[in-house]
Amino acid sequence: MERRTPTTSFRRAPQNAIRIISSPAPNLGDVAVDEIHPFTPNVEVGIQNNETVIFVPSQPSLGLAQQTIVTVNQADEIINGKPINLLAHEWRDRIQGSFDRALWGHELDHQHPWDRYYISGAFMVVALAIVTIMGLIRSFFHRRDRYLRQELKVLAQSITKDIEAESAESVRLASQEVSEFPELGPDRQGEEGQNGHGSPSKERNFPLYVPLADQVRDRVNHAWQNIGDLASSNLRRQTLLKQRRNLAVLMCWILLWLQISCIFIVGAFIVYVFPSTRPFTLLFIGQAMYFPLLWIGVTLIDKVCGIFVDGLLNNWAKEQQSYNEHSNRYTLRVMTYSPAIKGGISVLLTILGILGTIWLFGINPLVLASFGGVAFVLAFLGRNVVEDMLNGTLILWTDRYAIGDVVQIGDVFGLVENMNVYITQLRGLEGRLSTIPNGKISVVQNLTKDWSRAEFIVEIDQSSNVDKALNLIRVVSEQMREDPLWQEKILEPAAILGVDDIASKGIRLQVWIKTQAGQHWPVGREFRLRMKKAFELAGIALGAPSKGLCTITTVKKVVIAMVKLITLPGRSP
Repeated sequence: MERRTPTTSFRRAPQNAIRIISSPAPNLGDVAVDEIHPFTPNVEVGIQNNETVIFVPSQPSLGLAQQTIVTVNQADEIINGKPINLLAHEWRDRIQGSFDRALWGHELDHQHPWDRYYISGAFMVVALAIVTIMGLIRSFFHRRDRYLRQELKVLAQSITKDIEAESAESVRLASQEVSEFPELGPDRQGEEGQNGHGSPSKERNFPLYVPLADQVRDRVNHAWQNIGDLASSNLRRQTLLKQRRNLAVLMCWILLWLQISCIFIVGAFIVYVFPSTRPFTLLFIGQAMYFPLLWIGVTLIDKVCGIFVDGLLNNWAKEQQSYNEHSNRYTLRVMTYSPAIKGGISVLLTILGILGTIWLFGINPLVLASFGGVAFVLAFLGRNVVEDMLNGTLILWTDRYAIGDVVQIGDVFGLVENMNVYITQLRGLEGRLSTIPNGKISVVQNLTKDWSRAEFIVEIDQSSNVDKALNLIRVVSEQMREDPLWQEKILEPAAILGVDDIASKGIRLQVWIKTQAGQHWPVGREFRLRMKKAFELAGIALGAPSKGLCTITTVKKVVIAMVKLITLPGRSP
């Protein structure tokens, strides 16, 4: 007999049936239960088809049927790092809270349709006032920066003039004392100017009254001591002005980024006022915080590096200045190197800031990689800029010239007024400013680097005594080198090269005088003046072209001879 197993029939639940999971009451944060909008629908967590879902149960009083909102699965658990049950209840609370806020917002818009626009306008007015105040403060610091930049420019222009001004003042005071002292009047000078045999005294070129001579020399030595201290004082003042300017520039940048931050904050408030844009609130707040903070940090690092560079350069200049107290060379080099180095640091930090900004905006680096071809084209087009930068860096590294030097670059001659890693600007004799790209600079003639040379060339008459002229040049050069007003400027005894050329117009003599950098012009002018007076006293005539005079004389003689020949008796015209 066949045995049969009794069958049992099961009634399956409908596919849309949801089993509610017992859960705590919704947690809406700071919203109390009695503050929830009366029309806010209930949101529950349940199980549907073995999946955890968040749904709105049927609520006939609100006219709502059962609706599934979202399914919470294992992928959500992995991404959020929370159990499915806990994650579902958190999402349930957020969804119900958003329903509550949306209903209250709809009621507000229905009762006061323009309030959101009024609130946004009030935020904009407040932001405009704050930005305007910051702009006024920033303009003050900007004017301060322009003033300090002008002070630095004036200081740079005065460096090459202060030494000559100081020495000129000492000459004026010394001359005034000599003229006011009665013992050095014409009579006493005449008496002391003759020795017992009536010949000129060997000491006629120096003060004869010893106490007064000592006073004059002391004054001149004091003047040169002031000149020696001038470079150090310039360095100190330069450092102080740069520190003040760094502070002013830093405040300008900080205020600028605070203005941008204020704009982002107001934007965050405005997007929060409108429900449709409220999800972008966190984005605006993040940009208001991280974006300005990034660039304020970049600016701070830039200025700190600038102060550090200025400190290193100034310490180096002071150390080198101790070996050559009367030279402004190192001050000029600091003024040249400082903006170039700080400019390079600023470019590097700006690039890093741009990369950080791209990262904050969430731009994928792979997207930037697609612009590699464009970057290659730009690099090809900007190869001249790269060439200028590299050659400018080599110019600074090898110290070919600095701001304040007098140079000749190709056919352009002038004072180096400004330079960086890209260009060099020369101020010519007529005030013409020439701008030369550093990539075009190959050969540089520097007339004022380390030391200079005054070149004296004179042509004396063929009948003059050459040995006497050379001896006179030697005596005048030695007297000038022993003069307290010029001995610091002349570094070595004059190099008398002797007879350089012999021609029909005269005998050419040449002398070289090694001087401090940039002092060859005043030394050369003074030496030429003294040689002119010495040649006149010694009776040495200067050379003059005689070829033209001989030709005219010869023509006159020929004409006179022809006239006499024609007027002789028995000769017909």
